[in-house]
Amino acid sequence: CVVSQAAAWMLCETIEGRCLADLRQLSAADFLATLGTPLTPARRGCALLAWQALHAILASIADGSANSEAA
Repeated sequence: CVVSQAAAWMLCETIEGRCLADLRQLSAADFLATLGTPLTPARRGCALLAWQALHAILASIADGSANSEAA
């Protein structure tokens, strides 16, 4: 949907050039605040899809599973 696509683009803009520690500190509430518009609960779910993917990647890096799959 348009909300998830726009939020994903904004997330990319937000995280570009930041270190992993900074990315881990980015909460869902912080990210939603960067969107700058109120969203219904359903649209918040759409908006957080990219954020959830980012945090899943960060979790896999933290537990080492990303490195084991690349090998």
